[in-house]
Amino acid sequence: MPENDMSDFAEYLRCLYWTAPEALARDQNNMYIICQPEKPSDVYSYGMIAFEVLTELMPFENTVELDAISQPFYLLAAVKMNNLRPIIPKKTLLNSVHLSNVIRATWKKEPPLRPSFADIQKLMRVANPKHRSIIDSMMQAIELYAQRLEEKVAERTKELEKLTDNMESLLHSMLPPSIADKLAKGLTVEPEFYDSSTIFFSDIVDFTSLSAASSPIDIVTLLNDLYSAFDGVIQRFDVYKVETIGDSYMCISGLPNRNGSEHANQIASMSLDMLFTVTTIPIRHMPERKLQIRIGAHTGAVVAGVVGITMPRYCLFGDSVNTASRMESSSLPMRIQISEATRLLLEFLNIYIIVTRGAFTIKGKGIMKTYWLVGKQGYANPLPTLDPTQDEQLALLLDEAQLK
Repeated sequence: MPENDMSDFAEYLRCLYWTAPEALARDQNNMYIICQPEKPSDVYSYGMIAFEVLTELMPFENTVELDAISQPFYLLAAVKMNNLRPIIPKKTLLNSVHLSNVIRATWKKEPPLRPSFADIQKLMRVANPKHRSIIDSMMQAIELYAQRLEEKVAERTKELEKLTDNMESLLHSMLPPSIADKLAKGLTVEPEFYDSSTIFFSDIVDFTSLSAASSPIDIVTLLNDLYSAFDGVIQRFDVYKVETIGDSYMCISGLPNRNGSEHANQIASMSLDMLFTVTTIPIRHMPERKLQIRIGAHTGAVVAGVVGITMPRYCLFGDSVNTASRMESSSLPMRIQISEATRLLLEFLNIYIIVTRGAFTIKGKGIMKTYWLVGKQGYANPLPTLDPTQDEQLALLLDEAQLK
């Protein structure tokens, strides 16, 4: 049987939960059908409705022996053959033993032993000290049920709103807000071309040997200290954090919100702040050792887009990303190396102190002329001084993996 037909058949069987067992029969296809119900059968069905109103449960919802949702066929068989009936909780809406007994009486196996509707009226008067009519009693139960239902709906709505807020917060932490909002609305996010942006990379000097001499917990603590500080720095700039991989920290300015040529200025100022920030972060498990990083930045065109479904990531593609990575990997400890394209934008501002490093071979890029960003007019925080004669000595601080 097709899946849709199976689902419809199960739903049909669940509709028979209100039907008296003597009114249930099987046709030539062994399917349950209703056959000539009489008044005692109506009394049984009334008892099921009263059960719903008084307990806020559908018939057999709290049955232990069989699952009312997934096993309707077997449940109906147990109703007809084994006298299975719903379980009335000790605490009903009206908390009345008399009402519970009335309902149980309507479910008796032998139809003649069930009370008539006239008998039910008499039993209801006994159950109601104020001698209200059965309609009054049922209306009170329905009002209480509706009130409880409204409270449950309001509670579930608040839980859903909280869950939605948490999911949106998580999405915003993984993706740029503008991109996250589109995804939350079910919109397609197409890859987008940005003709100019500035990309930043940094990594920790001699991270390989540092990791070898440290426990995993110590490394996680160190990276958390460093990246938490960096995350605080980028909050002051028009910069988007792309990702961290191991000891590498990557961010960009100029996307997803375009800012003209301001991206180079934002990355340059942020780089200086990060270089200073590193000098304030101790290595907790090695207090005698100073933490050092190297930084690289490049300006160029990139394509940005969301990749993946289960864990969507906002990724950057293009040769500019590779060049920025090479600026970092060929940089030196506590130095900021920038490309010619980034220098041109910064020199136009006439506020940054830039020193030529020179032309040399960059892996995968050929010969490139690069520059050191060493300061900014009016910058108050202390920064490492630049001494070109120390370049060879600084290069010795890099581990083999960082020299490749």
